[in-house]
Amino acid sequence: MKNKIRCHHCKEFYQPQDKVALNYANTILHFDCPDTENLPIIDEGTFEEIVKRYSFFSDTLLN
Repeated sequence: MKNKIRCHHCKEFYQPQDKVALNYANTILHFDCPDTENLPIIDEGTFEEIVKRYSFFSDTLLN
């Protein structure tokens, strides 16, 4: 599981269908978790959509 990432707040691994937001620092946040960074949100969608939309994320995060 070394290619998986966890939510900073709840420590759960992101699942492809999780509803998330991407903030200005390119941090992925679960919609249900508190945003402690308070940075502007630049995109929203499922974890899978965000990973596929931004080239700086590796597709291996979805395996």
